[in-house]
Amino acid sequence: MSNLAQRDSSGDGKAVFVDDEVEPEILKVIRSATRYVTFVTPYVDLWMHLKDAISDARNRRVEIKFYVRAGENRQTPEDLKWLRDNAKVYEIPYLHAKIYLNETRVLVSSMNITEVSTRNSKEFAMLVRRQDDASVFRDYVQRLTAKSTAIQPPSMGSMVSGLIKTTVTQSLQQAVRQVSQSGVCIRCGEKIPYNPSHPYCATHYQIWAKWGDKGYKEKFCHSCGKAMKTSFERPECTSCYKLNHSN
Repeated sequence: MSNLAQRDSSGDGKAVFVDDEVEPEILKVIRSATRYVTFVTPYVDLWMHLKDAISDARNRRVEIKFYVRAGENRQTPEDLKWLRDNAKVYEIPYLHAKIYLNETRVLVSSMNITEVSTRNSKEFAMLVRRQDDASVFRDYVQRLTAKSTAIQPPSMGSMVSGLIKTTVTQSLQQAVRQVSQSGVCIRCGEKIPYNPSHPYCATHYQIWAKWGDKGYKEKFCHSCGKAMKTSFERPECTSCYKLNHSN
């Protein structure tokens, strides 16, 4: 271990941090790195200061690795994509540990790398100063590598397949709209031109117009003609509305 690492691990400075003291210490792990940064965190939801610190470290040619919990971060695909572009990202099943380290610092914390944790959570972190203890954590993180799987960016084939699927779906929807030019009166079911803004036959429009109650319950879907509760303001069933009005 280098002299710098020894000083950091055995120095006399503050070693325990709580609540709003935790985020700055996590960022310090990135900002003080010269060779590598390794983050072990089940959950990822990036915030601006963290992104800036990662970008700066990357510009310094620092190697950055994130180990996250398998299958638990799909709700933040934009963050995972950004992270893949700026770091190496690996998934580990059942991951619960939170360890943040570089070549000189080992920080153990309760805090996940999520923006909400920086604002609302009650958190703690401890800087591991004893060399023997720090080595235990470094060895533990090293062993995680054998249990991890790299998150790969989408292949060109899957991207093209997704684009084709989307294009075909949109084309089919447009074709249905073009073919299905007829509708029905939402009160009597008589066939009339499809026009969600005017979903009544002439007779029943005159009757409805006397009161003009847009929420008055009617009997038929204007688009498919099935019997169901509709109204002037919502003349189509849910399925037809999604089909006819999706982008």
